[in-house]
Amino acid sequence: MSTRQEVFSHAACILPVSHIDEAIVFYTEKLGFHLNFTWNEPIDYAILKKGEVNIHLSRRKDAPKPDSMYSSIYIFVHDAEMVYNNFKSKGVTIVSPLCETDYGMKEFDIKDTEGYVLSFGESL
Repeated sequence: MSTRQEVFSHAACILPVSHIDEAIVFYTEKLGFHLNFTWNEPIDYAILKKGEVNIHLSRRKDAPKPDSMYSSIYIFVHDAEMVYNNFKSKGVTIVSPLCETDYGMKEFDIKDTEGYVLSFGESL
């Protein structure tokens, strides 16, 4: 029998960023996230949400350089082609174009203002 403490609720990724204001503009204006929360002035922490996806941004002077070859986040979507075309029309940097994979996904990768690679995909 499970107790309340054993049941996971939800999770969010936290991306350390050097330029939080630029990142907030990118995620809200280019990717369509909504800014749900900020902390401090100037902003040190922000929570962005789109559907059930939460991304937290944390201002860090010593923010590590993101890996430019591997995804930091994989976001599952219902219509990868529509999302891909929407991002392209907004000038989002596409790292890997939309493709169908041998592991059953239709996916693509973008890069944000800090250099994080975000993957978006839907099951075929």
